[in-house]
Amino acid sequence: MFGAACMATSRFISLRWRMLALVVLILLLMSFAATWVARSTYLKVIQQQQAEQLQRAADDWAKRVRLQQQELQLIIEQQAPNILEQSDTTSLTKFLSGFKLSNVLIKQSDSTITIWPEQQQLRLHAASMFTDLAKVGIGVIHLDDNLLNCAYNPLGVIACQRIDVNSQLDPGQLQVHQSVWWLQGDLLQQLQDSSQTQEAAVLQQPQVDASFNQQLWQQVSLLGEGAAVYWHGQLDGAPLQEQAAQLVNKIMTIFLLVLMVSVLLVISHSRGLIKPLQALQRFAKAVGRGESIKLHDKFRNDEVGQLYQQMFAMKHALTERHHHLHYQATHDGLTGLVNRFAAGQQLETSLLSQSLCLLQFRVQSFKEINDSLGFASGDEILHQLARRMKEMQPQPLLAARFDSVEFLLAFQQQVNDEQLLQILQSLSQNYTLVQSKLQLRLGAGCIDLPMGADITHGLRQLSIATQQAQRDGVSLVRYHEALDEAHNRQLSLIRDLPVTSNTDEFFVLYQPVVRLRDGKCLGAEALIRWQHPRLGVVSPVEFIPIAEYAGCIHVITQWLVNTVASDLSRWQRQGLSLKVGVNLSVHDVLDSDLPERLATALVHHQVDPEQLVLEVREDVVMHMPDRSMQTLKQLHQQGSLLTLDNFGKGQSSLAFLKTLPLQQLKIDRHFITNLCQDQKDQLIVRTTIELAHAMGQIVIAEGVEDAATEVLLKQLKCDLVQGYFYAKPLPPAEFIRWVQQRQHAPLTAGL
Repeated sequence: MFGAACMATSRFISLRWRMLALVVLILLLMSFAATWVARSTYLKVIQQQQAEQLQRAADDWAKRVRLQQQELQLIIEQQAPNILEQSDTTSLTKFLSGFKLSNVLIKQSDSTITIWPEQQQLRLHAASMFTDLAKVGIGVIHLDDNLLNCAYNPLGVIACQRIDVNSQLDPGQLQVHQSVWWLQGDLLQQLQDSSQTQEAAVLQQPQVDASFNQQLWQQVSLLGEGAAVYWHGQLDGAPLQEQAAQLVNKIMTIFLLVLMVSVLLVISHSRGLIKPLQALQRFAKAVGRGESIKLHDKFRNDEVGQLYQQMFAMKHALTERHHHLHYQATHDGLTGLVNRFAAGQQLETSLLSQSLCLLQFRVQSFKEINDSLGFASGDEILHQLARRMKEMQPQPLLAARFDSVEFLLAFQQQVNDEQLLQILQSLSQNYTLVQSKLQLRLGAGCIDLPMGADITHGLRQLSIATQQAQRDGVSLVRYHEALDEAHNRQLSLIRDLPVTSNTDEFFVLYQPVVRLRDGKCLGAEALIRWQHPRLGVVSPVEFIPIAEYAGCIHVITQWLVNTVASDLSRWQRQGLSLKVGVNLSVHDVLDSDLPERLATALVHHQVDPEQLVLEVREDVVMHMPDRSMQTLKQLHQQGSLLTLDNFGKGQSSLAFLKTLPLQQLKIDRHFITNLCQDQKDQLIVRTTIELAHAMGQIVIAEGVEDAATEVLLKQLKCDLVQGYFYAKPLPPAEFIRWVQQRQHAPLTAGL
């Protein structure tokens, strides 16, 4: 966000000269427009003044022409007889009769006026008239054939071009279509002094303004044939073009002054705007880097100041949001405790200057609390637990929540095991919910880390101790190197565990199952073992949980079923009809394809389904009971025998004895080991046997180690037994030899 603000501010600052150029361009355009308007207005005013001036000049010349005509008429009347006596009467009469003045026409262009005298049948003395008119720059325009006769005048020809003019001629057409001959006074004087006939020179064809001609045309309504007098002179004042040029120069001077002032104002305003924006840009960059910067107070009273206030408010909001996000990233949202990531950083920093004692514990069976009491109750328990962790004594350096049920306490001083157990006890007891109290079961691990220790390695060792406490079912395990060796062994098992059924690393041992009343072996329990290439023989207690965690337990179960079915088939061909029990994990029972795979294996080896006894633990049935029940019923329908294994060890439910399709019940060795010495164990075993018999089930006691236990179980009417008192788990060949040694026992129903 601040990067975008910096870029926008920089972009704005980079445009300042473009803004200045744009302002100058606008001023130029406005000035040129003003110059054009002023010039046009000035020309119109000058033309109006010129028109008025020309009108006055036309009137004045009309009067002078009339007076001149009158004088010429008097001269003609007074001197005509003398002229007639001195000249050829016929020629002079022809000349005078052909020279007549008709109407008056005034034509204007710039500084030129043409006057056509208005007088019909006026006869004049040409020499006097021409001489007089030449003094003021008057020329003669010949408009008809009569004036051509003047070519024979002794005074010389003024013009000899024929121009046809009619009474309907438009002044605009006169400008475009007619040509005008005119003579300056000095040339006219030369023609008058010369006795030779010459043509007049064309000096100019003036342009006629149509609007002005229209005004003059309205004043001169009659146009006839005759001669015209052409006058060329100057108006008062400077010429129009010179005056217009002077006006343009003045306007341009004013414009340049205005432009300079405008540029200075723009530069001044730009500096006054860009400087605060540059300060805001530095402010935005500093905020983006997480730094603090202050701006001058003068930036806080104008629009830029408002922008600064908004950016400061945005900085404050971003700071608040950053703190909130940082808190969310480093703390648990439910309990407010530090999370695993932040705890690792803080512990790493603390170990640079001191040693620490770390206590990590897990809340066991917390899922059952959520399932039975609800998530709201579970969250309330976690709130109370976090509050106790913060307020406990000794005060911990750090209290953290690593995951949903895993917590950590860090202490600056060394804490012995007794103190740690007291801490765990205070954290596990008396949790108050609505109208009830609850006690938690905690399993913890602890470790002492010296100053400078690697926190990552230390947390891994602490986790190993915590897992060991959970496996052993104890409250506290302090880390030692042997735990690390066990952990490394577990990692090796995880890495090397076979994931296919085509392996020769697994093998099966068979522990005989004996009928108490006659001592006959009716079958065995199949116990799988793993021959590890480096670690030797590995018990299923070690690798079965790993296989369940790794998701390859189905492969191991299928290998075991195929191996047992193959052995049963071989023994059957040898004349031995035995039954073998196979343990199923919770993942096996939840597998909907298990019945089909078992049936396929039994058919392949031609084994009766009743010879395969499937043993399931209580916890297997407790997990998703509906789905497990469906699988077990399907297996029972196929003919397999079902045994409830380790009865009484876990969360036993008598409802399972009623609902499950069980044929056998196996009492856990925990109640058999001290059966002769513990009256309570005897009571439990007796009650279990009676209950199972009442429900039509066969009872098996495992873990028989001596003859006294065998005798007592026989008195309690137990059906079948197994244990080291009879035989340890044997390879298939040894198991068959052991069975054959007991063939003398009579065959009865069982197992």
